[in-house]
Amino acid sequence: MIKLTNICKCYNSKVLDNLSYKFEKGKIYVVKGVSGCGKTSLLNILSGLDNKFDGNYTWNDKSVKEFTKLETEKFRNKIGYVFQNSLLLSKLTILQNLMFIRDDKDSIYSYAIKLGVFNLLDKYPEQLSGGERQRIAIIRALLINPKLILADEPTASLDNKNSIIIANMIADMSNMENIIIIASHENCFDDVADEIINLNYGEVCSVDKKIKTKKHSNQEIELIGKTKDAGKASILNYVFMRNKEKYKFLRLLPTVIIMSILLCCISIQGNFQKEYIKKIYSKYPLNVFSLTNNQYESLKESYDFITYDNYTIDEKDIECHPLLNKEISGFNFQGVIEFGHFPEKSTEIVVTREYIKNCFNTENYKNFVGKTVSIGGYSYTVSGILSDLSQGDEKDLVYYNSYYQTNNPNKVFIPYDTMKEKGYKVQSKTKMVRLDDLYDKREEYKSIRSFLDGPISVWDAKIIDMKTTIDMIYMIIMITVCIAGLIALIFIKNEIQLELFYRRKEIGYLQLFNVSKKRIRLIIILERLVKEVLSLIYAVILYSFVAVILKYCVDINGIIPIQTILLFFICILLYSIVIVVIPFNRFIKHNIVTLIST
Repeated sequence: MIKLTNICKCYNSKVLDNLSYKFEKGKIYVVKGVSGCGKTSLLNILSGLDNKFDGNYTWNDKSVKEFTKLETEKFRNKIGYVFQNSLLLSKLTILQNLMFIRDDKDSIYSYAIKLGVFNLLDKYPEQLSGGERQRIAIIRALLINPKLILADEPTASLDNKNSIIIANMIADMSNMENIIIIASHENCFDDVADEIINLNYGEVCSVDKKIKTKKHSNQEIELIGKTKDAGKASILNYVFMRNKEKYKFLRLLPTVIIMSILLCCISIQGNFQKEYIKKIYSKYPLNVFSLTNNQYESLKESYDFITYDNYTIDEKDIECHPLLNKEISGFNFQGVIEFGHFPEKSTEIVVTREYIKNCFNTENYKNFVGKTVSIGGYSYTVSGILSDLSQGDEKDLVYYNSYYQTNNPNKVFIPYDTMKEKGYKVQSKTKMVRLDDLYDKREEYKSIRSFLDGPISVWDAKIIDMKTTIDMIYMIIMITVCIAGLIALIFIKNEIQLELFYRRKEIGYLQLFNVSKKRIRLIIILERLVKEVLSLIYAVILYSFVAVILKYCVDINGIIPIQTILLFFICILLYSIVIVVIPFNRFIKHNIVTLIST
C-alpha cells in the first residue's frame, strides 16, 4: 500500500499542496487535471525519483525518505513506466529493445502474442505506428514484474481508437499484487479506473470511486514469475547497433594513424640495433676486434675466442702486416682498396700509395696493380692498392687494430696464413680476436662491452653512436606523442562529457526502465573499448602491411614481439577505461529527474 500524507512540492510556486491519499493494491487510479496541475510531479514523487518534498510518503508502512541507497534501488526496480512517448532505442529491433531490459525470450514472446505484436519483434521502432510502439512499451513495463505501474500521459499522442486500445491493455496489467496509477487529462481511462483523482493545482479537489465487478478485459495479461537481468548479448547488441556508424574504418582512421605511429616508435626502439648491426655487418667485420693483453687474459676463459697473432717479415724501409681473410677483413669494405681487388691467392698482397711512391718513385698507382715485388726474399703480386687513408673519412676504420697505427707509411699487407708461414711472431700490446655470432649472443655482447667499459671496436662505436642518435630521436618522438596524447586526453575527456550530456535523457530513461548504473557504465565503457580495440586491430594490420613491405623490399625487420603488442593493447585499453569511468562516475550522480527533464 502507498500512503501520502501532507505532500507539498514547490518550484517557483507550490505544485502540490498538502496532498494526502492512499493507493491500495489491485486498483487502477487515474489522476486527471489540466497541464501544470502537478500530475507529473506527483508521479515523480511516487516513483521515488524526487525526494525533495515536504510531507511523508510510505511504501508498505516504511517511509521512502528513510530508504537506504540499496533499498531505494530495489524500490525503483519494482516500478514499471509507460510514457507518452514509447522511448524505444531506435538502433535496436523491438526484440533487442525488450531483451535489453530482460533477457527472457519466453516472457517476451508470451506478452507479444497476448498484445498482438509478435509479428513486429524483428522490426525497428520507426517502422511501427504510435499505438504499436505503446504496446511494446507496455511489454517493457511488464517484463520487470512491477508492483507499481506509472503511466504518464500514455495516450496523448494517439488517436481515439488507439487510446481506447491502450487504456484496455493497461487495465489488463492490473492484478491483486500491483498498483496502477495513470496521469492523464483524457477520458479514455475513465471506464477502467477504480478511482479517478481530480487535481486542481496541487490539491485533490474530488475523487470519483467506482464499483467494478470484473476487469475490463476478458483476457488478463498474466505476469510471468521468473526474472532475469539483461544478458551480455543484449548489451553487446546495444553497443554495436547504436555505434555501427562510428565503428567504420574512416571514422576510426585518425585514431588508427596515431596508434600506427606509436607502433612504429616501439618497432624502432626494439629493432633498430639488430637491424643496424645486420646492415653494417655486410660491410664491417663486427665479430673481429682487438683486446689488450690484460683484457685478453681476463676474458679468454669465459669466451671461445679465435686469436690472431701478430706476424711480420723483415724488409728494409717497409712494414709488413698480416691481412685477415676477406670476410673478416676491414680491407673488404667498399672503397678501401682504390685500385685492384682484395687478394685471392696466398701470393697476392695489398699495399699503400706511400709504399709505391717512396719505394718505386711513381704515382701511377693504377698501372702498378699486377706488378711483382720482392719482400723477405719472396715474390708477391700487388693485387690491390689502398685509397688515401689520411683524409679522416669512414675508411680510416680499417685501422681497427693498433698495430696498423704506426708512423711508417710504407705498409704492405700479406695474407695471414702466408705471414704465419714465412714470417715470425712479434710481441704487441694487443691481440686481434674473433668471436663468432657476437651480436647474436646478446648477453655475451653486453658482458664484454661492460667489461671493456665502452665499445668493443670502432665498428661497435659506430653502432653505439647511431643508437644514441636513434634513442634521442625516439625520445623526441615519444615526448611529442605523449604531449599529443595529453592534448588528445583533454579532447577525449571533453568529447565524452559532451556525449554524456547529449545522452543524458537516454541514460536517465534507461535507469527508469530498470537498467542499473553498473550496466550503463559497462555499456559506456564497452562502447569506448570496442572503438579502441577496432582501432588497434586496424593499426596492427596497417603496421604489419608496412612491415612486410619493408622486409621484402629493403630487408628490414620491423616485426614487434607479440608480448609487446599485448602490453600495448593492455595499456591502451586501461587508458580508455580510465578516461571513460572518471567523467561517467561524476555524471551518473545527477538525479534521474534532472537527466530526463533537461
